[in-house]
Amino acid sequence: MPTRPISLRFNHQQFELLTRAVAGGAADKPETLIHRALREYHQPPPATAPAVPAAAPPPPDVGNAPKERKPVLEYVMQPGTGKALEVKAGQILRIEQTEGAQCVDFNCFNLHDYKEAMHVGRMRAMYGLLPGKGDFLWSAPPRERAMMYILEDTAHCNDIMFSRCNAYLYESAYGFASHTNCHDIQAEAQREYGLTPDDVHDSYNMFMCTEVRDGRPQIKRQHSGPGDHVELLALIDVLAVPNVCGNDVGRTSNFSLKPIRLMVAEASANDLRQVPPLRS
Repeated sequence: MPTRPISLRFNHQQFELLTRAVAGGAADKPETLIHRALREYHQPPPATAPAVPAAAPPPPDVGNAPKERKPVLEYVMQPGTGKALEVKAGQILRIEQTEGAQCVDFNCFNLHDYKEAMHVGRMRAMYGLLPGKGDFLWSAPPRERAMMYILEDTAHCNDIMFSRCNAYLYESAYGFASHTNCHDIQAEAQREYGLTPDDVHDSYNMFMCTEVRDGRPQIKRQHSGPGDHVELLALIDVLAVPNVCGNDVGRTSNFSLKPIRLMVAEASANDLRQVPPLRS
């Protein structure tokens, strides 16, 4: 089989980790670790993987929301950043891949009462470990009400098993004295609304592919592509805070960080009709 050269680019954090891994005896040289990673990346799918349908659906339109919606704002989050957004009841927040394979940590609060915040524990109890289209985002007790509705989910890989990454994780597991992480990004994004690092809570991990193996949660490689998106319809006024997950040394976002497009629009009548009634 003919071979061809490939070019790889590492950021300073990844290069530092490679250097320390070699120094610690994980391999004789960085190239050995890189070859190992490339073999994992190109390994064939497991035999239990579902068959690919004969006619795959067309890819989502990049940046194109339904025309009947009235746009409110559009914003691109760069790697290492998050954004606090006021999303009013009846508006839709669309979180969209620009390049693909980027995890997004998502939190939300009642815009008028920050003590009411999204609670992934309630979501796990109601929908299991991988919630998606047709499910609700619920607030924590004692309020326990639906805050947002998942109107669309094109990638079908969202997680609520893993907690947000944080500075301690990268220091204890990887030896980084300082590393981009979801907790700090989230805290900075919501700071302008008077919220502190203590107000950050476990997130809805969008586009994060996970499974349970031998009783333990595992992170798999990402498969979302450009244009894949999650759409959240606000049922109450919320402060939505998505951020570009800072994990560039694991499978969470396939070892790299990419921008994410955010769009807020007024829901159409057809959008509102899709929300199922809630039992009182």
